[in-house]
This record gives sequence, C-alpha cells and structure tokens, in this order.
Amino acid sequence: MGEFFRLPGSALPAAERLRLLLHKLSQVMLMTNPSCDPLALTTTVNSLAVAIASRLNDEELGLVGAILTQLGDTLETIAAQRAICAR
Repeated sequence: MGEFFRLPGSALPAAERLRLLLHKLSQVMLMTNPSCDPLALTTTVNSLAVAIASRLNDEELGLVGAILTQLGDTLETIAAQRAICAR
C-alpha cells in the first residue's frame, strides 16, 4: 500500500496535499469492502494515518486531525438524524 500513497512532497500547499490524500482514501474505500473485513478496514485506516503523518509537519497534522475529527462527528450527526427521521 505504500506505493499507492506516494504523493508529491511538501512543495504543494497543505490544503492541496490533504485534498490528494482524501482522494486516495476514497479510491481505497472503493477498492475494498470494509464492511466485510474489519481488520482490513483498520489496517487501511492505519496505513492512511501513517501516510498522512509522513507528509505533513506537526502544525499541519494537528489541523488535518481536527478537520477529520469534525468530519467524522458531522457524519455521525447526519446518520443519527437520518435514523430518527426515518422512523
């Protein structure tokens, strides 16, 4: 999987590197069926975290972590609201 995450170095702005990494994540999620193998999913997520961390400085990494946490929380909120509204 290491080759899959090769991206241009720090010459790109952090926002562009994040966009590229999220694009790679969407490609990984389409290549696998994460709902069938939780170990494969956690391995994929771990590999993605390592790939992201290796390409960002500490300040950028903190920001990306905060953004992804907010994204996850927002997706959970949307899912919960959909479940309640579907009753």
